Order: sequence, then structure tokens, then C-alpha cells
Amino acid sequence: MAFRKEFLIDEDVYTVEILSLKNEMVMMVNGTRYIISRTTTDASTTLKINNKVYKTFSADTKKDVYLKVESETYHLEKKKNDTAQSKEDQSANNINASMPGIVIEVIVKEGDKVKEGDVILSTESMKMQTNIIAPRDAVIGKIYFKKNETFEKGAVLASLEEM
Repeated sequence: MAFRKEFLIDEDVYTVEILSLKNEMVMMVNGTRYIISRTTTDASTTLKINNKVYKTFSADTKKDVYLKVESETYHLEKKKNDTAQSKEDQSANNINASMPGIVIEVIVKEGDKVKEGDVILSTESMKMQTNIIAPRDAVIGKIYFKKNETFEKGAVLASLEEM
């Protein structure tokens, strides 16, 4: 599962999926694929999208994103993605991501028994690799992401079951 978010722009819904965060970002917007690279300065970001260059400025709040591309300004309202998993996400049996990132390696399989402190998977966020460890003795119920898949802050990485 990749990063997936819906935005509302002028009453139109746009589904954005980030598929890869390697040297270039690969993104799908409403089913159209974009390859993006960026250069950032203190004040702006230059984006190269499918070989076309754009100078951008952005501001991100909890509910909205404001994006200026060249001379055009866009207001993107973040839509709440209500899923059946929302209540499950808050469960003490879930291991949630503390920041967005990408899965580097999955160490265990669903159904494996783990002890407190065992490494479940390895992630990378902001150029820093982190081992996600079992907070208690348990059985792995579900691993939600595969190697090279991206996730956002708060995403459930794995769920645990009682032994």
C-alpha cells in the first residue's frame, strides 16, 4: 500500500498516490503517472515534472495545503479518509508510524511469534533508518506494508495478537 490521500480543489476530488521516493518521486494523480524531481532553496522549490520545470512555493497546515506554481496559487483542502480501519488504527495492538517514510525491509511474517524488543521491520524516514520493534511478546497479526512501500505519519505498520 502506497501513500494515498484525497484532496479537494474547487470541489473536484483528486486522489494522490506516492508510489516511490527513490532518486525521483513517482506519483499517480487520478490515475495519471508523474515522475518528479525537486531542488529546494530557502524560499522555494523547483519541480521537474515529466521533464517540465516549475518554480513553486508551498505552505502546509493541518487541514489545508497552499501551493503556488509559477504565478498560479492553489488551495488544496485535505479530505478526511474515513475507513473501517480508523478505529482499528487506535488499538493498542497496532504499531503506528511516528513519521512518514518507506519500508526498507520486513523481518517477520504474519503469524510469527515475537518477543519484546524483536525487530519487526526496518524503515527510512528523512534519510534515517529505524528498526521498528515489538513492544511486547505477541504474534504478528498483519504487516500492512511491503518492502519499498511508502507510508504516512500515523499509518499502522503492523498489528499484534495475543500469544
